[in-house]
Amino acid sequence: MPDSTQTEEDLARRIKEGDEEAFAEAYRLYHDKLVRFCGNYVSTKQDAEDLAQDAFLQFRRSIDRFRLGEKIGPWIYRITRNKCLDFLKKKRPVLLEKRWSDTFSGHTIELNLKDIGPSPATSAERADLRRSLGEVLDELKEEQRTVFSF
Repeated sequence: MPDSTQTEEDLARRIKEGDEEAFAEAYRLYHDKLVRFCGNYVSTKQDAEDLAQDAFLQFRRSIDRFRLGEKIGPWIYRITRNKCLDFLKKKRPVLLEKRWSDTFSGHTIELNLKDIGPSPATSAERADLRRSLGEVLDELKEEQRTVFSF
């Protein structure tokens, strides 16, 4: 991440002006962090990498709406979190329940969709909790941390 707010403001300004090198710099600064962040929401590294890539594309497309004076990091993370939640909504498993019903013209099949698995909100809460626990564990000494590793 840039060393100071001024550096981050300068980076944001350059990106808004269409400076490709500034965008590449932001990519280098945030890409790996965003992949790890996405990993809190999804189960495969490929999905995490795809989501981080999608977030950067969204960041680039919406840069005109970015307000100078704000930090880039929180904005990119917000975009990324939204991408992850959208992904979870689309990938949420569904259970098909078959029910037969008689009608005058013969038999028909009724399909009712029933959700299984956690909701996107629950998944997001769990991801936030995992991230918070990870931060706390990182502050422990190595001997203490191994007690909590599983």
